[in-house]
Amino acid sequence: MTSPSHNTATSDAQPRTLRVTPPSHRWECGCQQPPVLLATWTDAGQVNIKVRDRYWHVSGCGVVQTVCPRCASEHRLDLDALPGPGDT
Repeated sequence: MTSPSHNTATSDAQPRTLRVTPPSHRWECGCQQPPVLLATWTDAGQVNIKVRDRYWHVSGCGVVQTVCPRCASEHRLDLDALPGPGDT
């Protein structure tokens, strides 16, 4: 039995391009290892929250509050108080 031949060099191959997006910051509760992910947020102020099988994308909000599903402690993310991308 012979294995199928694979042609690794193709003349029609398109160069790969990488999508460049700003990095997301993790909002976590450190009640356990590894930490519980509460949400992610970007420097542009967008918050991404996963709840069961749905994703919520919130833009332009100042404060987001949540409760950790593991330890039940309350957490608050104040996006207005965070330094911007150009701040030190």
